[in-house]
Amino acid sequence: IFTLALEESAAVFEKGMARDLETDPLVDEEYDLRGSFGLMNSLAALLHGLASLADDQLRECQDRVWRAEGMAQLDKEWDGKNIVRGVCFLMGGVVQCMQHSFAKGVWNILRCWPFISGLDKTALHATGREGMVVRSAALMTLGVFNLIISILPPAMLKAATFMTGYDGDRAKALQMLEQCWQEGGMLSCFAAIVRAGFAIDTKTFLGENQEEERKF
Repeated sequence: IFTLALEESAAVFEKGMARDLETDPLVDEEYDLRGSFGLMNSLAALLHGLASLADDQLRECQDRVWRAEGMAQLDKEWDGKNIVRGVCFLMGGVVQCMQHSFAKGVWNILRCWPFISGLDKTALHATGREGMVVRSAALMTLGVFNLIISILPPAMLKAATFMTGYDGDRAKALQMLEQCWQEGGMLSCFAAIVRAGFAIDTKTFLGENQEEERKF
């Protein structure tokens, strides 16, 4: 993805999604990661869509994201499954907002909340062989969710706060994204992209002062 070899990366993700559990069953404590591969496949389409602003790429991302969410449902219960499902709703909602379907977009962004609401108490302190990956994903997910909530229009922010209990703490969101980046975990590069994008593009679009971003 980061070398912009999007077709090659998509082929890798499609291969992971296509695993046949009847001929290649899960072993021991292995997780069903087909949904995770699907989420990364969606992210490749989203990056392409952001670079080109092409409607067909955003539609492709939307299709991939809901397919990934469906596959993630097949995994057993663990923090990773909740992160993937939560990010699918979060990403799907963002894409819908980019397509100017704001009501549907905000609704799906809020639908991610049941899946990520407990991550600060569990996933941020994950242990075991998957612990570092889960922590990196949790920091990224919670940071992006808080950031999105913080930039909603006042009426939508009020509804989001009522439904989730979160008031969109922007300072906390940026701190989580920076921490994810600094820890160098699996999603650190994505966290850096989001953090830089907010500093360069989003604050300009919102008409906010850029002075404090010079430190970043």
